Amino acid sequence: MQEGHRQHKAFETTFRQYSSAILARDYATAYSLGDQAFRDAVPEQDFKAEQQALETKLGALDSSSTESLDIEGNGDPMEWTARVREVRNYRNGKFHTLYEFRFENGRWQLFGFKQDD
Repeated sequence: MQEGHRQHKAFETTFRQYSSAILARDYATAYSLGDQAFRDAVPEQDFKAEQQALETKLGALDSSSTESLDIEGNGDPMEWTARVREVRNYRNGKFHTLYEFRFENGRWQLFGFKQDD
């Protein structure tokens, strides 16, 4: 129970850092929170282009909020996974995203994300 609480707090800190970087258009920092598998699958330039394409389509990003958050640990040794649904509020619309983060190498890292409408 205590470890779950600690992981929840650590994940919230990481996700705030990720969301703040996206809001600030600091795509390099947001991308750096991805794990190696994520970075192998999505080149940094593609990540940045995808974020910019959303603003081209929906207008400037004004804010974001977390709609749901689920953290679970399984196995021995414990493997932690967090899934979070976020809504981004752009000037001309909303965009829902489902993220998966994993606790690897002593820190929470982005494993992947997809649009979730």
